[in-house]
Amino acid sequence: MNKWLIIILLMTSSCIDFEFEAPYEDLNGIYIAHVMRYSDVSGYKLLFEGSKGYILKESGLSCYSFVSVDSIFEICSYDHGGHDFAISDSHAYITDPNLNLLLVINFQGSQPYLVSSLHIDGGAGFIRLHSHFAYITGVNTLSIIDINDKQAPVKVEEYVFADHVRWLEVDSNHAYILLGNSDFWILDISDPTDINVVSQVSVIDTLGGSANMFALRGDYLYFLKNRYIETYQQSENGDLEYLSRFGFASYMEFMHIGDNYGLACDGISWVYLLNLEYPSRPCITEIYELAWFQHYGIIRDNYIYLLVPYLEILEIKEVQ
Repeated sequence: MNKWLIIILLMTSSCIDFEFEAPYEDLNGIYIAHVMRYSDVSGYKLLFEGSKGYILKESGLSCYSFVSVDSIFEICSYDHGGHDFAISDSHAYITDPNLNLLLVINFQGSQPYLVSSLHIDGGAGFIRLHSHFAYITGVNTLSIIDINDKQAPVKVEEYVFADHVRWLEVDSNHAYILLGNSDFWILDISDPTDINVVSQVSVIDTLGGSANMFALRGDYLYFLKNRYIETYQQSENGDLEYLSRFGFASYMEFMHIGDNYGLACDGISWVYLLNLEYPSRPCITEIYELAWFQHYGIIRDNYIYLLVPYLEILEIKEVQ
């Protein structure tokens, strides 16, 4: 299926309602250019801290120099993989669901080393950091870990859900949890030692179906539902207001929401760039075909980093 056929399908099906309601039409002033492919750099999650990028793979976590996209190279690595990880102050926090462990790794020098580990009874899946706390999902739990003392992390709270956890995000006051049955929970974590429920709603519907994942941007929430992305806005009391929906020509595997642009990929060959100028009504602004499977993507500045699982770098450029 070529690019123009996909565009026609989008115009005649999933995006037609959005185009009439949006305050602007699809933008043609930008395009996506391929910059570099690194066949020796691979993995399934990439996070940045300063000029360094950390990539998690089955064999471990590697730290790379990203000073220049033209000359990315490995600085060091730690030989223990996991399901997820987070980075703060040159320390990596890796979750190992096989051993139900949180691993704290010091990456400050040229030889990373294990600072500490903590067994988590509820399991160790997704991880997000805020302040000096780590928020870690188990099969059906959310565990809050005090990591102020990196040598002795301690579990301070746990919340148990009725279904398995599918996705997690946190901000300064709330934890947002999507369950496998598409129940969406907002928890008050302003005091991480005393979790309180703010709201619980179902985000399943007959059109988009169940949600695969979601992303958080301020008080906006974006839910990926198979062929659709739905936008909601959170009120001060935790209620969700439905705002908009737009669709794709095929099922999407993952989504990333940045400051100015978002990213959606079908996991096969198509990369969709999303314009977030109007965050209540995002739209597809550019499409790029990549001859590799995509497993993960993130936008930093005007560059798109894709793990296919090899690292592919694209650039968002303005038409001159």
